Amino acid sequence: MDILFVTRWIPRDQGGGTQQRAAINLRAVAACGRAHLLYLDDGPCVLDLELGARVATVTTLSPAMAGRRAAFSFLGRSGLWGRLFRSAWGMSGLIARPSADEARAIRATLPLPRFDAICAFHLGSACVADALGVLRFGGRQTIDWDFLESSNVLPWMQAQRASTSVWRTAVGHFNRLKVQRLEARILKSWDAHFCSSTMDVDIIKQRSRSRHVYSINNAVAVPDPRPAPSGSLRPTAIFVGTMAYWPNLDAILHFIDRIWPSVRRALPAAELLIVGRAAPSELACWQGQQGIEVFSNVPRLQPFYERAHVAIAPLRFAVGSNLKIPEAMAHARPVVGYRRACERHALDQSQGVFSVDGEQSFAAVLIRLLEAPELSARYGEAAYRSAHESYSRPDIEKALANLLLTRLLPN
Repeated sequence: MDILFVTRWIPRDQGGGTQQRAAINLRAVAACGRAHLLYLDDGPCVLDLELGARVATVTTLSPAMAGRRAAFSFLGRSGLWGRLFRSAWGMSGLIARPSADEARAIRATLPLPRFDAICAFHLGSACVADALGVLRFGGRQTIDWDFLESSNVLPWMQAQRASTSVWRTAVGHFNRLKVQRLEARILKSWDAHFCSSTMDVDIIKQRSRSRHVYSINNAVAVPDPRPAPSGSLRPTAIFVGTMAYWPNLDAILHFIDRIWPSVRRALPAAELLIVGRAAPSELACWQGQQGIEVFSNVPRLQPFYERAHVAIAPLRFAVGSNLKIPEAMAHARPVVGYRRACERHALDQSQGVFSVDGEQSFAAVLIRLLEAPELSARYGEAAYRSAHESYSRPDIEKALANLLLTRLLPN
């Protein structure tokens, strides 16, 4: 069976949350047949996955584009209008359906004229795959939405901008309607739908004609044996995230400004470890101040989790493949985070996750855990058990591959 897997993100086990979820999808697809990867960008697609011959071909758009990127409008509009859509409203600005000429150019680069099945990762990839017309008669199409993007365009806009002009508000509403229209097409015509949170299942079921709608948890590598509690004598919190992703940078700067001073007043020896890719100068300048240490582009996270007692997730906007919560759980660290970041994982204190609704509550819970290492260790043990049961990468990949094989893909 030949399966075309379409993605805008390079599948990587060591990448960001979206890249890691793409990797899980690709491995599951490769377990079902010959996987053919179509990478929707003009750069090289170098895989760090151990898949061997199960990924039969890798196709990028470079040959199709041949130096004429501007002609491929679905990759991103040029000019002021395009920049407004892309920069202001996140991933939704990249979602568009290719023209007939663009679809023809992409088809010319593919290794086969037809495929037995198509699996797309995110709406933008599905819009491209839907326009190609390369599905064999009787074949099926599946999409991992990760999350429904139309429902997040306006919250993203409101969270990213303290004040929003009438013009930006109008563009936000227009962009949401555009994404809703494209979503409706895929929801009504594609055969099976996956999402990363149970929060989206009912919404997809209401809008889709398919009875195949499933929630597939995000997955992380769960160490075995369970990591030991922190040996640090100083009460230590940790934040992990890619700083090029706006919600992460907003989250940690908000935490430093509004929450961390209260923690330091209660616990003057408290330390905060900020670990993530591409730390900008506005974050790096905090190095050495108020017990804060900033580490950018580290090769391994484990040494930093070993120092920490508690992980934090102060995201004011959070959707989709937010791995920092299950990742901290896998390292046996309790998590304190805003409800918006935690609720997509349907977790609670019994699983070592503390959802809070305001700055004062955030500080109070964090202080309580940091001043009692034995308490944070006990909740960390509960978090690890939950991660082992619900977020283990091999288990999630096996579950997704089983769904594809037994219910969705043609025999």
